[in-house]
Amino acid sequence: MKNKSGMVIIHQMEKLRVIPAFKSAIILCTGILFGAEFNLPLLYTIPFFFLILCFGVYFNLYRRADFTIQILTFVVIFIIGFYRVNFTLNYLPENSIANIPDTRDRASYELIGTITELPFYDSTRIRFVLASETLVTSYDSIPVTGDVLVNIRKNIYSPEKVQPVLKPGDRISMLGKLSEGFGERNPGEFDYRRYLRLHDVYKVFYVFGYGKLKIISHENLDYFRQHILYPAKEFALNNIDRHLEGDKSAYLKGLVTGERSDISDEMKEAFINTGVMHLIAVSGLNVAYIIITITLILTLFRVPEKYRIYFMIPALIFYCFFTGAPASIVRATIMGILFLIAVNIQRKSNFYNIVGASALIILIYEPKQLFDPGFILSFCAVISMVFFYERFENIFKNQLDKLQQSGKQYLRVIVVMFLTTLAAQVGTLPITALYFGKISIISLLANLVVVPFANFALAIGFFQILTGIVSDYLSSIIAATNNILLTAQLEFIHWCASFDFAYVDFFGFNIFNTIIYFVCILLLFTSTRQKLPFRFTLIILLALSVLLVESDFKHETTITVIDVGHGNCTLIQTANGQNILVDAGTRTKTYNSSERTIIPLLKRNGIEKLDLLLISNEKNSQGGASYLIRNFKIDRIIQSVGITEDYTIDEAVSEVNITRDFVRAGDLINLGNNTSIYILSPLFDEGVVVLSFIFKTGDFSMIFAEGITDKDGKILALKYGQLLSSGILKISSHGSAESSSAEFLLETMPQISVIQSGKFNRKDLPSVEVISKLNAINSFIKRTDIEGALIFTTDGETIKPVSWR
Repeated sequence: MKNKSGMVIIHQMEKLRVIPAFKSAIILCTGILFGAEFNLPLLYTIPFFFLILCFGVYFNLYRRADFTIQILTFVVIFIIGFYRVNFTLNYLPENSIANIPDTRDRASYELIGTITELPFYDSTRIRFVLASETLVTSYDSIPVTGDVLVNIRKNIYSPEKVQPVLKPGDRISMLGKLSEGFGERNPGEFDYRRYLRLHDVYKVFYVFGYGKLKIISHENLDYFRQHILYPAKEFALNNIDRHLEGDKSAYLKGLVTGERSDISDEMKEAFINTGVMHLIAVSGLNVAYIIITITLILTLFRVPEKYRIYFMIPALIFYCFFTGAPASIVRATIMGILFLIAVNIQRKSNFYNIVGASALIILIYEPKQLFDPGFILSFCAVISMVFFYERFENIFKNQLDKLQQSGKQYLRVIVVMFLTTLAAQVGTLPITALYFGKISIISLLANLVVVPFANFALAIGFFQILTGIVSDYLSSIIAATNNILLTAQLEFIHWCASFDFAYVDFFGFNIFNTIIYFVCILLLFTSTRQKLPFRFTLIILLALSVLLVESDFKHETTITVIDVGHGNCTLIQTANGQNILVDAGTRTKTYNSSERTIIPLLKRNGIEKLDLLLISNEKNSQGGASYLIRNFKIDRIIQSVGITEDYTIDEAVSEVNITRDFVRAGDLINLGNNTSIYILSPLFDEGVVVLSFIFKTGDFSMIFAEGITDKDGKILALKYGQLLSSGILKISSHGSAESSSAEFLLETMPQISVIQSGKFNRKDLPSVEVISKLNAINSFIKRTDIEGALIFTTDGETIKPVSWR
């Protein structure tokens, strides 16, 4: 038994010995991770190098020389990763647009630059990336460099109807506002600013109205992009749009070109819920089809095998740029090229070495890719498929052999596909859950059916576009065939997503427990039978340690002022475990606070139901309420006696049959544990019709005065006096000049004043007058338009702002 165990260990060590590129990639990744956290001058490495040199000399003299060389090589790779990412993250040109401050309120900049990609159009906006050249302010004209994401929105108050036709290479001038992209506005949300920076886009330029854009000149890109790459991509996209419609067109664009901007939110949601989102990430299969297509063409022309590589490699590189060079296709392209070279020089290729080499090439060129979700998912998926499938194949070897021998080859193919999908799922589960907040239960079944059909649709899609070069009629016939295949796939995906058990919401993964997950999986799958009991015990101990580390033993009240744009919403989590939501944000034609922000945040916090929902009278407080009521469990709703601005709330309440109470001034809601809500208004006799109240726990109090006008504030100050003294005051009406009377503020005297308003809101709130009043009483001002969500904790006595980023 010992000999067998020893042989397994020797076999594993031998495997590691023959994959230097893979090991080097791991060392480089480690260096990049450390370099991203610690910014050290290059001078600091001199003493470190001296120590390493001494270490190397010692081992070279008294130990194995090959071991010394290996250690020194790994140290050099680590340092390359460390300083490569240091330089990339921390050193930008002096004239980089990243160094330009955001546009001040009530000001505008003129930006001049060249469009570098195909613009995206929808009914109300145009979006594209611009290579910036000149920024004109009210004081100066500044030469700048760097990419900017431009958002041009239609001015709904203007008669403009026709969108300007923009092309890659157009040099344009625009008038608008420069800003950093929206960061993580609420805990756990997608960090758009970080995403843009990973792709070297450091600013966003907002233009309101098509009339504020002027085209200066055309065709300003290099020859390859201007006359080959973008015309080819436009031809492919137009061909698909001409012969297919709606989601089928968007799906095929994703499969063939990597273009996902046309995919509807509903379709994207169905793909995520069924675990097939990877289908619209161009990757290895696309590369395989390029190689197969080129091989068939060259075979027809009888080109010798050794010369085919000179046609295949340029074709793969072109296709990589054609799809926009996302991480998945860059990885697949490099792996494909390395494999072709190995075959051409008649060298045996090692999968892990090819993966490692592709990671090294990508990360040395652009180390920030290590933090890109696409890069992480792509490499995790391809490594998992091979690593875990080998284990599954060993476990089920006898069963697979029996299927082979009994002639049931089709069953063997199905089992192999199932095991391959399972292998990929094992390696990507925590990452997909981390980014999507869901674990798809039905994904194994969905992938088993959809993947083969997607492969056929991809092949036909390639054929459709290529034949379109010769005959549009022939292309349309091929597209009609593909239309049936695409329709069947989408119908099946939507059918799978319709089941209640299709997925579960899961927000439990973070970086710490993701690492523990992979450690546990590796311990399990690399174990011998003899070591299995010990490793099971170790896995259980690691799981318990995660539970211990992530348990919250503090009994404090947490108040989260949620950033819902230009709306109102606050979550209160009391020390005794009650969850209270004050207001439900806003609603527009394209955005609902409850759907996009509030419910996801509640789920990320492990909240499955609300004990209490209080809804103010204002439109910006009620907008998301009806959606929230229909789609989230709520025990009780509190509203003021009076007129409801949003009548869809009444409809939603009657549909789900929730207890709703109407309150007036003087009512008290006892929440237990020395915590209560005291209603300040409505006071109909005095003319105050809006809902305002004090939330109190221990000696701490917070006043919610949404909709209270200057006049209302004076009435409340006169009626309640020192009872209004508070730790936190939620400023009314986003800080408008008509709110927050001096009398009201002098009675409340808040330590902290919270203002909820949207960035670049049309009324430029909060007003200068309100800010001046708050500064006059030395209240510490916290604003969601600047900081995003605001979190405070209190033990009933002290208030502590929480830094959650």
